[in-house]
Amino acid sequence: MTHQIIIALFMLLAFNPNNDHKEALNAEVWLIKPESSLVVYGKTNVNSFTCLVPSFGQTDTLSYLKTNKNASLDIDCVMAIDLHRFNCKNKMMTKDLLKTLQANCHPHMIINFLNLSDQLSSITNNKLIVTSTEIELAGKKRKMMINLYGSECNGTTKQLKGKAQICFSDFGLEAPTKMAGTIKVKNQLDVEFTLHLERLHMQKI
Repeated sequence: MTHQIIIALFMLLAFNPNNDHKEALNAEVWLIKPESSLVVYGKTNVNSFTCLVPSFGQTDTLSYLKTNKNASLDIDCVMAIDLHRFNCKNKMMTKDLLKTLQANCHPHMIINFLNLSDQLSSITNNKLIVTSTEIELAGKKRKMMINLYGSECNGTTKQLKGKAQICFSDFGLEAPTKMAGTIKVKNQLDVEFTLHLERLHMQKI
C-alpha cells in the first residue's frame, strides 16, 4: 500500500463526521525522510568498530490520533531498513556482519513503532520522548523502549536522536569471529538512530 493511500485512509478516519471522538482532530501524520540514518557501534576483544546505514533511502509514514491527553499515543509506523545498506568501512567486516544477521534470508531490519509518550508536534530541542518499539532481525522479534531527544526542531520539521542497546543473542544470533576465533565481536551493540521528520498538514475532507 502506497504512502498516499495510507494517508488518505487515515484522513478519512480522523475527520469522519460520525467519529465519536472530538479529540480525533488531534490527528498527526509525519514523514520519516530518506536521509534518516542508523549507526551501530560494536567492540571486539581487540578493538572497536562502527557500521552505518548513511540513509534509509526511502520515505516512511508515522501517524496517530491523540484521543486522551493523559495517555501514550498508539502509532502506526513500520520501517524496513535494508541491511545491505550497511557499511562498516571494511569489506570483510561488512560481509561478516551481513552473514551474521542472515541478510540473504532476512534482508531487512524491521522497526515497528508501537507508541509514543507525547505528540511529535510538542517536541522542542532536547525534549525527551519515549517510544515503545518491536525490532525484528533474522526473523526474530524483541520489544524495547527507546529514548528519543529532539534537535533542530521547528513547527513542521523535527530531528530525533535516540540510542538503544541490543545483543546478537537477543535474536538468536552468534557474534561473528575471525582468525579461528582469536578475534571475537562482543555480544552487545549500541545502535544510534537519527530520524528526520516532516509533518504533513491535513485538511478536512
